[in-house]
Amino acid sequence: MSTWVDVTTYGDLVVRGAALYEDQDAVVFPDTRHSFFSLEAAARRSARSLLGLGVRPQDRVGILMPNCMDFIEVMFGVALIGAVPVPINARFKGRELAYVTENADLKVLVTSDIIDQFTDYVVILHDCLPGLADAPDPANLDLDVAPELKAVVLLGSTSPAGMVDRAGFEALAENATDDEVELLRSQVAIRNEALMIYTSGTTAEPKGCPLNHESLVRTAVTACRTRFELTDTDVFWDPLPLFHMSSILPLIGCLDAGSSYVTITHFDPAEAIAQMRDEKATVCFSTFPPVTQAMINHPNWDSDEFQRIRLMNNVAPPDALRAIHALLPWARHVNAYGLTECGGVVSFSGPDDPPETWAVSSGRPFRGIEVKIKDLETRET
Repeated sequence: MSTWVDVTTYGDLVVRGAALYEDQDAVVFPDTRHSFFSLEAAARRSARSLLGLGVRPQDRVGILMPNCMDFIEVMFGVALIGAVPVPINARFKGRELAYVTENADLKVLVTSDIIDQFTDYVVILHDCLPGLADAPDPANLDLDVAPELKAVVLLGSTSPAGMVDRAGFEALAENATDDEVELLRSQVAIRNEALMIYTSGTTAEPKGCPLNHESLVRTAVTACRTRFELTDTDVFWDPLPLFHMSSILPLIGCLDAGSSYVTITHFDPAEAIAQMRDEKATVCFSTFPPVTQAMINHPNWDSDEFQRIRLMNNVAPPDALRAIHALLPWARHVNAYGLTECGGVVSFSGPDDPPETWAVSSGRPFRGIEVKIKDLETRET
């Protein structure tokens, strides 16, 4: 049977979602949620504030935050005006942050103070961006270490030196109109740069991976339609960080299908179990063994409470995958192979694959993606 993909731009996902799914839950955190309607409205407000700050199409805007609603609102606000979100690893230290800020030519960097008790981004940024704390005009920076950077925005409860605070950022929306946002949105081409993701820098400096709208959206929609079979009745639970494709890809798929995307700011197994139960999750995208095992080994875990889970994704050694399947035998289980440069994922096992296939294989590549396997020593294909 032939299938097709409705490829659109990253920003248009929230516009189309609002038109199709209206008041259904789009994004859910433990303490707040957006319907598809309210998510679009919030993204448009962020877009106007960014325009008021001088952001223009193809400018890059860094987002340095833990998982939170501000992250999602800003990310899609950036996308709506044809600029490029650059989600930054929230675990980066000052050296990596200074490098990414300069290397990506960030025009604006948006951060948060909601995890100050664990990581104080204000202190880190003041330290790694000399001159920031003493800047006379936070909306017009002139820093030697980051010559393209014009503003650092702090979306929080404080007003740090050298940074545009929440009230100031929101007030900037008055300097732009909805018509301006709409015009810029209509001019975004699907082969334009949509997102820049930086690798973790395990063996060298982090490397930026630019992804265009077609690559980003097409891959995610294909995965979520053909391998997850998402619908507007699904509740997709994903605790992974929003600076990683393991969150961005499913979020795109949920916006396409009308599913509710449920996530959390800081992973705690007891809180995660409660959230999955309370939100009646149908898909569990825990993905990595430390996350999955922390939940299933927790005293609060009771497999019988999660009969609604119809699909679960994990990437782990075969024996670990077999053990997970034994705990939720009624669910379909999928495995994957992915990398950022390919839009997040190259292959997923199919939901109808037998358990042993899922345990020992990463599935089949999506149609349109070619895979070549070479011997590392002989270089033979």
